[in-house]
Amino acid sequence: MLQRLLEPERANLSATIAQAFTVSCNTSFIKDGFRDLVHNGDASALHDEAVNVFGMGSWSIGGGVATTDPSIPSDVQGGDQAAQFIGQGKVTATPLFMASVAATVRNSGFHQPIILPTQQQVTAPRTISARTAGYLQTMMRNVATSGTAAPRLSGLAGVGAKTGTAEEGPASPSQPSSRAGAPESTPPATSSDT
Repeated sequence: MLQRLLEPERANLSATIAQAFTVSCNTSFIKDGFRDLVHNGDASALHDEAVNVFGMGSWSIGGGVATTDPSIPSDVQGGDQAAQFIGQGKVTATPLFMASVAATVRNSGFHQPIILPTQQQVTAPRTISARTAGYLQTMMRNVATSGTAAPRLSGLAGVGAKTGTAEEGPASPSQPSSRAGAPESTPPATSSDT
């Protein structure tokens, strides 16, 4: 099953989102994104979730350091709708933001990364539901134990991950990346681009 999902020419369109997440299968993310997040042509649900639950756009690293805010446009159309479900197209994110997404899932709530000791902790308007956090925690554990991150993480207890690729622009090749998190009882994992 794992190999079948990984081969694009033989994508398994009947794979569950959990199976697709384990092997980072873009076809299923796009299919489920359109089914669950686009309503009457409106694709703003992904943007709204990123802002309201994961704190996108509500914080900076402080200290006068200029940063590029992560962005998921709320008004995309056509192919850009499909691209946003796999983090491509007009979607932008930083490694620090993606680490905070993993931490939000791990902690069942958004906690802005604190870089400077005097920085105020910003909260997101809404907490991730326990059900959604539980699903994501389970799927991230499966990625680490039997999915695309297993070669590097399968021997580590309680670790979860999400793998994928990152585009740096139209002229740049895709870059593999991974995000990992660990339970509260262990030191926090970092976000790393491979």
